[in-house]
Amino acid sequence: MLTPTQQRVWDDLLDPGGSRPSVDPGLAGRLRQALETETSDSLERVHAPGTTGGPSWIPGRDPAVVLVSKHLLGQVHQCERQMLASERVGFEWTATIVQGMLAHKAIELKCGSMSSGRAPFAPGQLVQLAGQRLIDDEHGPAAWLRSASAGELAEAYAAAADAVTKFEDSFPPIDARWRPRVESRLKVHLAGGRVELSGKVDLALGQASGHEARTLIIDLKTGRPALGHPADLRWYALLETLRVGVPPYRLASFYLDSGEWRHEDVDENLLWSTIRRVTDGIARLLELRVAHRSPTESPGPACRWCIDRPLCPSASTDLSSPAASEQ
Repeated sequence: MLTPTQQRVWDDLLDPGGSRPSVDPGLAGRLRQALETETSDSLERVHAPGTTGGPSWIPGRDPAVVLVSKHLLGQVHQCERQMLASERVGFEWTATIVQGMLAHKAIELKCGSMSSGRAPFAPGQLVQLAGQRLIDDEHGPAAWLRSASAGELAEAYAAAADAVTKFEDSFPPIDARWRPRVESRLKVHLAGGRVELSGKVDLALGQASGHEARTLIIDLKTGRPALGHPADLRWYALLETLRVGVPPYRLASFYLDSGEWRHEDVDENLLWSTIRRVTDGIARLLELRVAHRSPTESPGPACRWCIDRPLCPSASTDLSSPAASEQ
């Protein structure tokens, strides 16, 4: 028997009996061509005579490849100066970030056990398994997990177990026939491999059939709704469309703390507006990091976390509306 929230998810979000749209088979090709043309033009401009072209800004990666993620794209559209300030400080693992990673990894294991028919694990067991997987992965928060105090670990594991429990009582059991994909990586290469777009989908259900869109993409959130959440999902929709040739039919941000979600159905207008946002973001990133253009400043609630705020003449003085959590 389903809980009332599980039943709402089944009826209103998953909508298994609903109609699914058929897609123009040439759409993905036109989208890719537009991306290729705009990206190549941006690369030519920053490497034109009089500019000071330089390498990619991602440490430890091929310097000839410019890497673009949803996070970086969101940062450059939010405030260019804040993006560069964040890069100067560099990335640092925090308890909040690790809690989110533990929860997502545990939910990945949960979905795998549900769709395979194996005996269910308790949330705490799933989080312990997730922690071991992360400790074994040197590219993740392994160092933080090894050095954290007993209290820090207990809080992180408890918060992750709470998120898994909320996922369990919010979603109906996931059937293997839904083709579930959890933490699924997507990549698109442009301009002969000189630019790489990448993303990782929290949960995708379904699979395109011919030209019929039958995939639902879900972003699992442990915080409150934020303005950037729809743009993140549209980024995934574009990458999925270019990979498969058929877009997902629906996108949803699911907020585990409230058992609520916000969704939108995918159409051509949504994908073309995403192309414009992505190509503009790529152009800005190349101008900033390759041609070394001076950054613009865009004051707003996020100024409260910017390390350049004391020195920025445009920094917002109205910080009464904090930005929502992005987890």
